[in-house]
Amino acid sequence: MKHKEPENKVMVGKFMFLKRIFATENRWGIYIGVIVAVVGGVFNHLFPSLQFVTYILQGVTVIVLTELFGTVINHCQRETIESATKIALFKIEDKYERISCNSTNLFEIFQLNNGANYSNLTHNIFFNKLIESYTNNGKKRKYYIPTDTYYEVIKSFLDIGYKMKTINGVLLPFWYAPKEKDDALKQYTLFCKKHTDLCERITYYQDFNGNSWKDDTVGMIYLDLLSSEKSDDVAVRWLITLIANIDELKDVFGTDIEKILGETLTNIDYLQHHNNEQFNAAIKKNISNISEFLEQKCNNNATNSSEMTTIINNLFFEEMKGKNKFVKKSEIDTRFKDVVNFEEVTEIGYYYKDDYQFVMFLNGSNTGPSIELEIIIEKDKIAEIQPILDDLFKENKE
Repeated sequence: MKHKEPENKVMVGKFMFLKRIFATENRWGIYIGVIVAVVGGVFNHLFPSLQFVTYILQGVTVIVLTELFGTVINHCQRETIESATKIALFKIEDKYERISCNSTNLFEIFQLNNGANYSNLTHNIFFNKLIESYTNNGKKRKYYIPTDTYYEVIKSFLDIGYKMKTINGVLLPFWYAPKEKDDALKQYTLFCKKHTDLCERITYYQDFNGNSWKDDTVGMIYLDLLSSEKSDDVAVRWLITLIANIDELKDVFGTDIEKILGETLTNIDYLQHHNNEQFNAAIKKNISNISEFLEQKCNNNATNSSEMTTIINNLFFEEMKGKNKFVKKSEIDTRFKDVVNFEEVTEIGYYYKDDYQFVMFLNGSNTGPSIELEIIIEKDKIAEIQPILDDLFKENKE
């Protein structure tokens, strides 16, 4: 065995040498060499006295064959690449043609590097960070989107047959509460009103001050706005918008409010810019009078603001066909303490259709026109949330 080892190494070396010589990339060179040798040999045999011409003929043969083979090879490679590209594109189109969506044109959306407003460096820094943020958050299925987009997302799910169970703290019931920017909200609430059969709702309320937020929501929101950083008349604008746009409130309280302001209420949004300077002055002049009016007792010994709250809640209960229940925030915190922190999450949406289900966590607190959304699809996490939801909605039906 010791004597055969060097011989094996020599054989392996020779094999590797021959393998390198006859490698695929050298094949056409070998063909050309063989052809040139054959042509030279035949010419020398037929015309032994014209050896110089043989050399010229061999050189011409090399040039001609190289160009010929090069053309053929390039043509074949181009056809191969084109064929492979067509196959790849076909596969891509075949994969995505069943997906109903509009393509996203990033250049159009982000106005990328058109040279008019930003330098390349500015764009690169901005979009690198933007993409990095979306990538990192996307891995956790967390997304930061406009509130308007969130409304469209929910509508899209309900449109394709999903049903929704939602727990949130939006008070007053969301399709009555005036908003300073509410075009998208109006469309969303109109949609929800038409599809109450698809929605069940638990509305939780702050109970640190007893049941004030539940029984006197109108008054509590009014006081919040009155002490906020907004203009001093925004609370009154919010209240008269609420009254002017709900017939049941206008019938009971409209005349009293008109007497205080000395102006007639019309069915408009007073939170938007109002050109009537006389009306604007009347609002600012009567802030304290409106506040006193809300605290006055009506016939059933409840305050006017409490009575407004009761009227709205009864309307909402009827329109939701009984599928709404008010629950204390402390009770919600207790039930979800091992699953969800309601200091970070302001809404839970449970969506289900046939055997498909998922949960969306919403954090809409102190975010203005934007919200943080997290999508939960893990079965074990949903299995923790679902029994709590089932208990809450079962109690709601009883």
